[in-house]
Amino acid sequence: MDCYTANWNPLGDSAFYRKYELYSMDWDLKEELRECLVAAAPYGGPIALLRNPWRKEKAASVRPVLEIYSASGVPLASLLWKSGPVMSMGWSAEEELLCVQEDGAVLVYGLHGDFRRHFSMGNEVLQNRVLDARIFHTELGSGVAILTGAYRFTLSANVGDLKLRRMPEVPGLQSAPSCWTTLFQERVAHILLAVGPDLYLLDHATCSAVEKLCEFNCNIRAPPKQMVWCSRPRSKERAVVVAWERRLMVVGNAPESIQFVLDEDSYLVPELDGVRIFSRSSHEFLHEVPVASEEIFKIASMAPGALLLEAQKEYE
Repeated sequence: MDCYTANWNPLGDSAFYRKYELYSMDWDLKEELRECLVAAAPYGGPIALLRNPWRKEKAASVRPVLEIYSASGVPLASLLWKSGPVMSMGWSAEEELLCVQEDGAVLVYGLHGDFRRHFSMGNEVLQNRVLDARIFHTELGSGVAILTGAYRFTLSANVGDLKLRRMPEVPGLQSAPSCWTTLFQERVAHILLAVGPDLYLLDHATCSAVEKLCEFNCNIRAPPKQMVWCSRPRSKERAVVVAWERRLMVVGNAPESIQFVLDEDSYLVPELDGVRIFSRSSHEFLHEVPVASEEIFKIASMAPGALLLEAQKEYE
């Protein structure tokens, strides 16, 4: 029994989480992922890398290369980027790659690197430039949210039917928020952001403070690279996966956490039933152990899975 549950890690008293390798990556990356802009589609979809993005130490004549791979690292497309600086990338629900430029233009590419179309996020974004951007999925389609140099948010909940909304001003916001994300509730897109110790929720007309549901002190001074939800339908312990350069932490409502050491720079992709974790060499999956799997190893269990495992042992 020990070999089956050796990689099960308890989170609180009600749930276990496990991480295992899906497959080795077929790509041959010469650079670390942190040196590229990365966009990975959900549901095991493609991965886009923009190599050699604009940096001061890079020669002005060196243009970035946009590369598209399958989830296992098989090359699908590669093209030289000839447009302006890209601040963020993301995949739409139709598996089109949206590239948000510094001037607010969004360029749309197909799975094999074919250019589809482009659109603008408005004159205000053009004047104040883009500091950061998010691509998100909604019931209406795929949306884009922009943080401008004036520390104001502009978004469209459906790029297929572009309607730009300027979000309310955040009180006291004089610099970029430490973190922010998009939410979609009751067919309305919201912005959730952190300003110091305070949380704010922006909708089309108001900016309101948000009550914290729980708080966890990770005792790490460096800010994390990524934070994503890790849950599944009927989850017993919803958790957040937090990634640093060489550390991965799973945090829930319990006072304890699960920690993993990362051998390489990694990227997190949230899924409906867990989180995919890929690096230059491997692709892993982290998820909550299903109840049906837990019942197999309970003492004197008569669950169908337990009976099947006993029968398999007898057969051997």
